[in-house]
Amino acid sequence: MAALPNVPTLVEVFKTQDLALDAWFGFWAPAGTPQKVVDLLFNAVVRTYDDPVLRADSDATGALVALSSSPAEFTKFMELETVKFEKLVKAARLTI
Repeated sequence: MAALPNVPTLVEVFKTQDLALDAWFGFWAPAGTPQKVVDLLFNAVVRTYDDPVLRADSDATGALVALSSSPAEFTKFMELETVKFEKLVKAARLTI
């Protein structure tokens, strides 16, 4: 992270990929939303993050903006994140 160049990551400190945690966010639409609408929303988000002012603001706060290439890619990312966190929760024996 450019804002914290001398701070090691959790992976570097603990020498394990299990602690590779990123903060991320996404946008969701209700189930059954027509693909045309999903694509319209996705493209609007992409255009928004193309704004140089927004990019500069994100960079200044240390946020790395990494957009998915498609709604399907984001869905796959979320599935992998779910599996990762399920493993961490089970390993830590966390319950609600």
